[in-house]
Amino acid sequence: MASSSVYAGEACPQTDDSNLPSAFQSWTRPNTLTAASSAPDQPQIQIGQSYIVQLKPVRETAYDPAPKTVKPDTFGGLLMLTVKAAGDYTVALDSPVWVDVIRDGQAVESITHGHGPDCTSLRKKVVFLLTPGTFTVQLANARDATVKIEVEAGRP
Repeated sequence: MASSSVYAGEACPQTDDSNLPSAFQSWTRPNTLTAASSAPDQPQIQIGQSYIVQLKPVRETAYDPAPKTVKPDTFGGLLMLTVKAAGDYTVALDSPVWVDVIRDGQAVESITHGHGPDCTSLRKKVVFLLTPGTFTVQLANARDATVKIEVEAGRP
């Protein structure tokens, strides 16, 4: 049985981000930053802004708690996210990177996950129900040393 989904680079003649949901308007205008390898050094990311993140080797990253699986010879890092209003928040990525959202040493259970629109560079979306406060966004198991990420309120 053939899959009806088509992902960026897998049967698309080219990626086209012009049909992304309107919430992802900054996806094509990312800022750049470097992920931290330990909690005290986490850079702050803003809701509604996309980032190209330079990652660290996972073996150099101090995860707390550790992701379910950490694959050797991959990349990851830590980012800080501050939420002002309770609700659903979508973490969007351009590759199949493992993402956890952590508060007070506990991983927040994801509500749902899926893929971005066909033939776009938005590859993965994970939704979390978050309350006001500060969170760590843990990235792991990236094949490449950079990843694009954006956090949006709701489920765009």
